[in-house]
Amino acid sequence: MDAELKQALVDMETRISSHVDERLDTFSRRVDERFETVSRHVDERLESFSRHVDDRLESFSHHFEERLENTETKLLTAFHNWAQTYESRARGTVTAVHQFEERLGFVEERLNKLERARNGQTNPGGPKS
Repeated sequence: MDAELKQALVDMETRISSHVDERLDTFSRRVDERFETVSRHVDERLESFSRHVDDRLESFSHHFEERLENTETKLLTAFHNWAQTYESRARGTVTAVHQFEERLGFVEERLNKLERARNGQTNPGGPKS
């Protein structure tokens, strides 16, 4: 092979290698750019979804707190109403017990007088004459 042909083939190989390298670099840059675009898009979608989930959880939490507060209010109102009627009944019972104790005291006093009179200690109607 003569030197001129050999040099032409080396130059051609260099140009082909250079061209292939340039095409591969261009392709690699385009793939990287496309990957970055897709990556940004995925990140944006994930961020959007995350905000949506956070908003829904916040809404659910607020709704749950309102329901819990309403339940507590209803429970306390019902307990208060029950306590008022119970208190009225308890006051009536206390009054009845107080009256019963007073009457029982009178009965005990009369019984003691009768027992003393029976045993000859004092006159149940008053002092002995």
